[in-house]
Amino acid sequence: MGRTIDVTGAFAVSVARMGAGLKVGSLGKRLEKPLELYEFEACPFCRKVRETLTYLDLDAMVYPCPKNGPTYRPKVEKEGGKMQFPYLVDPNTGEKMYESDRIVSYLFEQYGK
Repeated sequence: MGRTIDVTGAFAVSVARMGAGLKVGSLGKRLEKPLELYEFEACPFCRKVRETLTYLDLDAMVYPCPKNGPTYRPKVEKEGGKMQFPYLVDPNTGEKMYESDRIVSYLFEQYGK
């Protein structure tokens, strides 16, 4: 029952956002190495970045960082200097950044068409 509610909720958000995250746009420059995204499922800012990755059809390693998660949260704080999500690492350019709007703009500038 819990999974049904999760899927229904995710679908409802996609419908409310006019299908964002359900389609792929024109393909731009391709990646040599996958992007790294540190995020957590319930974060609407993280969702915006995930939808952009889908739209641009970009390969990414997504590292889950749930509240009190001991695995990747400390790495984000160590690398970026603060515990904030989403956090994107682009090994192709060396860019590392927080802030969903900045990440989305960067992805479109770098890999969009």
